[in-house]
Amino acid sequence: MEKEIFKHCLINAVKYGGKARVDAVLGKILAENPELKEKRKEVVKKIKEVVKEINSLSLEEQKKKLEELGIEIEKPRVEEKELPPLPNAEVGKVVMRLAPYPSGPLHIGNARMVILNDEYVKRYKGKLFLVIDDTIGSEEKFVIPEAYEMIIDGLKWLGVKWDNLVYKSDRLEIFYQYAEELIKKGLAYVCECDANTLRKNRATGLECIHRNQSVEENLEKWKKM
Repeated sequence: MEKEIFKHCLINAVKYGGKARVDAVLGKILAENPELKEKRKEVVKKIKEVVKEINSLSLEEQKKKLEELGIEIEKPRVEEKELPPLPNAEVGKVVMRLAPYPSGPLHIGNARMVILNDEYVKRYKGKLFLVIDDTIGSEEKFVIPEAYEMIIDGLKWLGVKWDNLVYKSDRLEIFYQYAEELIKKGLAYVCECDANTLRKNRATGLECIHRNQSVEENLEKWKKM
């Protein structure tokens, strides 16, 4: 039993940076020797002694002892995966967009999205648009001026290059123009519901009470906004 404990302590230590763990070694010992479950306390005591001894050695010393025992640790296999192709995508015609909200630096979720878009652009020799989405602020989530530069710095650090930089706030007049055209065509309406009502309607599938307003009424309310 002692030899088995010593072996598994060494293997565990070398695998995890020079520090063996009692619970990990115990699991291995009991899996290979189920009959020792009845002597669990005795086994744990011995493992603790050996773990203390092994952990006092340097990682190089641990590796040397493993070699002396003729044990080689298999390196973990790294499975390489490729991004799936984009449906109906054509080389030179793919356009991807990044639209971070400037409330702070890029977070992990942003970085993942950024890298995926960048990789697809490279694969299809397309274009990448960076759109700073600074028109959706609220009392809970507001624009932080320093975040504009933080986002740019974060993208540069990730090695991402964009073809065009757009600030949504610079295009408000364009958005207003198209919004008014949609209202005139009866394809949009002015909603005056509060946030709680909006959430409730979405959750229950209820129609907004303002949806059936006339075009004239919507335009009047739109111009007062």
